[in-house]
Amino acid sequence: MIDYSILETLDDWPASINGEELANEISQEVLSKIVLSDARYADAVTLWVMSTWLMELWQIHPFFYALSPTKRCGKTTMLSVIKAHVKRELTTSTCSEAALFRVMSIEPTLIMDEFDRWGKNNEHLNGIINGGHNRETARVIRMEKEKGGQFDIAWFPTFGAKAFASIGKPLSTLLDRSLIIPLSRKLIHQKVEPLPLNYVQSKQPIR
Repeated sequence: MIDYSILETLDDWPASINGEELANEISQEVLSKIVLSDARYADAVTLWVMSTWLMELWQIHPFFYALSPTKRCGKTTMLSVIKAHVKRELTTSTCSEAALFRVMSIEPTLIMDEFDRWGKNNEHLNGIINGGHNRETARVIRMEKEKGGQFDIAWFPTFGAKAFASIGKPLSTLLDRSLIIPLSRKLIHQKVEPLPLNYVQSKQPIR
């Protein structure tokens, strides 16, 4: 049984929202917190974030991949920024194969940090993730024990928004399905705003 309470509960915003103003606000937030080689990457991040609020419309949805060549390039900061703005975020630093396809059935935006450490070389895990790129192929079939002790066939949907961050390149099949945001270390002349410890909570009113 999946505990739905692990996901945030969202109420409708009491007033209309100007989508262009909101998009510009998110894009500027990305640029203020993270060093990017091209400001247009901030727009790409913004569009992906906003797409998570419309998942029921997509047949195919790209993964989000913050890719670092080495440590201290801001990948975890990037995930924190998108975590504050996506719909129904669920963040983890590790996830088993069995947990992955079960948790996707409650339709979170699944945010996975340190993917190079625990997911890069797991072919079964990558297979489930890759299959979840297209709604038509996004399901796995397993044998599940019923209450009476008997086993029966069950299928689990795996389509949904997924974001990753890692050091070094993952499997090419995963990159091929991803919006890739390349990161690099901040140079001495580059300035970014520090990320407050309560950053995600402080941004919730944007929703």
